[in-house]
Amino acid sequence: MYSEGKINESLSHVFFPGIALLYLQLYRVTKNQSHLQRSLDYVKRILRNLNGRRVTFLCGDAGPLAVGAVVYHMLKNESESKECVARLLQLQRTVISMDAELPDELLYGRAGYLYALLYLNTEIASDTVSQSIIKEVGLFSLSSATAYGKGR
Repeated sequence: MYSEGKINESLSHVFFPGIALLYLQLYRVTKNQSHLQRSLDYVKRILRNLNGRRVTFLCGDAGPLAVGAVVYHMLKNESESKECVARLLQLQRTVISMDAELPDELLYGRAGYLYALLYLNTEIASDTVSQSIIKEVGLFSLSSATAYGKGR
């Protein structure tokens, strides 16, 4: 059985990024500033607990960092937004490492990281993440997936 601290830690890792994204979407639809503030509240809670072990959008650090960058950008806090982007880009070393035992799919793998990069370019500006970085991650993912397919 989980202790209350363990449950809260597990819930925050799994649910809080989605809740932050939900409030961000609610803000887009309603333009209600309180929704953007609620998204920020969840983003701050998530960012304090990132550990760099998982790099994907849905189940790792990439998603919260990308959502955090967008929320801070919408709040005109560019320094915090850029900090989230920088932290996200630091994960690239893990993503393109031959030693990383990282799958290539969306939920737990490289495709989730690639999605986070593309999400930033869609939500903030088309040059938030350079095309060379996106291309490098994409090509590495393709070569990794091809090698995995040939090995089966």
